[in-house]
Amino acid sequence: MATITVTPTPEPLAARVNGDGILLAAFQKEVERCRAGLSSVAADAGRCPAGALQSMIEQRVVEQAAVAANLTVTDEELNAAEGRIQQSLGSAEAYAAWLAANLYTRDEFRQALRSDRLRAKMADQVMASVGPQAEQVHALALVVADEATAQDLLAQIRGGADFSALALKYSLDLSSRATGGDLGWFPRGVLAVPEVEAAAFALKPGDTCEVIHSAVGYQLVQVL
Repeated sequence: MATITVTPTPEPLAARVNGDGILLAAFQKEVERCRAGLSSVAADAGRCPAGALQSMIEQRVVEQAAVAANLTVTDEELNAAEGRIQQSLGSAEAYAAWLAANLYTRDEFRQALRSDRLRAKMADQVMASVGPQAEQVHALALVVADEATAQDLLAQIRGGADFSALALKYSLDLSSRATGGDLGWFPRGVLAVPEVEAAAFALKPGDTCEVIHSAVGYQLVQVL
């Protein structure tokens, strides 16, 4: 009698990045987050699938580079980052409500935070290679799928709204959204989006740029 070997069906993928798969389920959930965020400001969510996938691919590339450089994020670092976000939202209950509203489980959001910390460490390593002195800027950035949403957010910011709070809620950039759009300190030639870098170096501290149209969407930048 023949022996039948049963093998598990692999989970479907949305993309492969240097052989590393991005699960279709994770991509679909990210698209849901994008659409939910844009629907709250009555904006067109048609670009969410492409924008979400591009952001996930870019984030995976950064994570792979960080792993190749032997960079890690400890549980203590992750707990501290999560604690700061919970404190910014006011309470554990508010944090839980924010997670639910943004379609995250706590484990999923902690993984997003871990990825963000890896990105920051990778940026620090790159910056360390530019020499002992370099002009640097500390900036926040957010990206959305359409110009109307970006213009609405810009009006809110110039009306006194907190940039980080809006980035945390609306930005499609997985690599910086978890920290309110904080890009950290960076010299010229580091950012993946040259339009954001150019805007950051052209602004004065406290200023927010006009809406930028780049390959990844519509972006706002504020210099700290």
